[in-house]
Amino acid sequence: RNAIRARMASGATATPRTSLGTITLGGELENSHVDDVSNFGPNLVDDQRSSRSLFVEDRAAIPVSPRSTFEVSAGMRWDDFDTFGSQTSPRVAAAWVSGSQKIHASFGQSFRAPSVGELFYPFLGNRDLQAERGNSVEIGYDRFLGRQGLASLTAFDNHFTELITFDPATGKTANIGEASARGLEFAAQGPVGGPFSASVSYTLLRTRQEGSRAPLLRRPRNSGSATIDYSRGDWQGVLSVSHNGSRTDFA
Repeated sequence: RNAIRARMASGATATPRTSLGTITLGGELENSHVDDVSNFGPNLVDDQRSSRSLFVEDRAAIPVSPRSTFEVSAGMRWDDFDTFGSQTSPRVAAAWVSGSQKIHASFGQSFRAPSVGELFYPFLGNRDLQAERGNSVEIGYDRFLGRQGLASLTAFDNHFTELITFDPATGKTANIGEASARGLEFAAQGPVGGPFSASVSYTLLRTRQEGSRAPLLRRPRNSGSATIDYSRGDWQGVLSVSHNGSRTDFA
């Protein structure tokens, strides 16, 4: 088998500072081609997908008192695919920073077109895939610990339409309709003495397919990690341990 993939991408970004805040704007172009030939002949001949996108975001920090700041950001992304049409995805976020504490919240919409592999990969690809769309909400609390330490707790709720995943019933990538993923994330990091620093993280996740109410495949309910870093002069080292709990796989 001889598989050939080609991807050409270009983009530009500008970040001017204005009286309304720091604005980031830019655009991207992408064109992907794939060919696949086996001993039995060609499976794919110059299958391709092209896309273009524009994005803009404004970030501003408004002092409220000598120790408090209100941060706000708003942005929008426009994607246009030759195979899936166009979609506009907005996002807004706000945060209140007071001393060593920060409370933040955000809402956003997402759009993900199937990748070239999900569409065209032999045996697993599915040319009938639809684009995946989603809504996400987050609210969290951060606590700054000294100059280098940070602890954070974030709750999230994501809802997907036409979620793209592997379907064991057909053996191909497929859209499974509506699904949700919600949970809590905890993370902490900081120095622990001398040349050592440490970080820990933990995620509690609950997923569900809205029709069958079954959990999504290969997404553990409990996962986490712990890392110890060493840095002194030219010597650096990292020791990391991760855990992924039990998760549903193919039935």
